[in-house]
Amino acid sequence: MTAGGHLDHYLRHHILPVRYQAADLPAHFQRRESLYRMLGLPPAVLRGCDVLEVAPGTGQNALFVAHAGPANLDLVEPNPIAVEEIRALFAEHADRIAPFAVHESRFEDFSPGRLYDVVICENWLGSLPHERALIGKLADLVRPGGLLILTVVPFTGFLANVLRRLLALRLTDPAESFDVSTAKMADVFGAHLSTIAGMTRSHADWVQDCVLNPHYLHVVLPLDQVLTEIGDRMDVLGSAPRFAIDWRWFKGLH
Repeated sequence: MTAGGHLDHYLRHHILPVRYQAADLPAHFQRRESLYRMLGLPPAVLRGCDVLEVAPGTGQNALFVAHAGPANLDLVEPNPIAVEEIRALFAEHADRIAPFAVHESRFEDFSPGRLYDVVICENWLGSLPHERALIGKLADLVRPGGLLILTVVPFTGFLANVLRRLLALRLTDPAESFDVSTAKMADVFGAHLSTIAGMTRSHADWVQDCVLNPHYLHVVLPLDQVLTEIGDRMDVLGSAPRFAIDWRWFKGLH
């Protein structure tokens, strides 16, 4: 995570606004399993694999992977607040999860000296040049025949939050404290956010991460940009939601 990015925003304000409201752990795991199945990856695919997750945040998503039975799980996370939460969370489930290691390191500095069957990186990399270059590093760590699971953010899916960000810029005062701005925007957007039945973060966390985060406008990452970086060595297996039809045919009628 590089200067000026999410990490600097989190460290400056001593926050970790990526926590899921996951008191109902089976429901959380069900959401994660449904996502992986939509990608064409039932949990059995992870069983016995060597897995790397980069920027796991609180570790709540990684906990699902750990429960799926990989042979080993490496987590790379530079935010000390996040590292503490990951270790505490995994300690609660130590008797039911795979062997794991938490590396308190920036991904730029991470050099494991080996490859992985599955590499996961969700909701971190965007379209800035130095971040796009890290997509290549993720792909470099995937063993031949392995999988890279990566979040993409198309421009169309990004528009609504851009409009919310523009509104926030008009309603906040740079001179006011971060906590005051958080409370104000949580109130402004609260009625709207309360209509989202599937919302899994607190309103304050969403505000701090998506509305007040100066790096947020850079998180857009269309699939074509990912393919520009690694499309010559990896193929798209699946997406959630499914958004493309492949018209190529191995055999066809003429």
